[in-house]
Amino acid sequence: MSSQTSPEQESFGNLGRQLADDAARLLRSELELVKAEAKASVTRAALATGLFAGAGLFLLLMLIFALAMITVYYGPSLFGPGGEWKGWGMFAAVLLVTALALGALGGHFLRRALRTGKQAAAGIKEDVEWARQLPKRNDRSS
Repeated sequence: MSSQTSPEQESFGNLGRQLADDAARLLRSELELVKAEAKASVTRAALATGLFAGAGLFLLLMLIFALAMITVYYGPSLFGPGGEWKGWGMFAAVLLVTALALGALGGHFLRRALRTGKQAAAGIKEDVEWARQLPKRNDRSS
């Protein structure tokens, strides 16, 4: 038995090393892509959250002034003398409905952002499983 390897075995060895290097490079690139996607997703979610918070604040202020005006002006004529408290009750109900609507909208956007993150994590898991199978395949062929 000679300790020298044949050119055929050397080329298979080179191919195996190249395959492992390419797989590692692919995983690194995939991780960089996932990081970039996650960063973009978080940035979009933060921007959307800030915009919705600002819109909600201005909407709330507008509602406070508008409903206060309506309550004070129309309360006595709608509900009779002393009917301001009923007008303020209607005012509170409208604020509650507005808060519920904004909360539901925010929840929708949050679920969408989380779904994107879960998809990215699933992609990483697939890549890791694929990479784990590489050595097993190479062991069987030798």
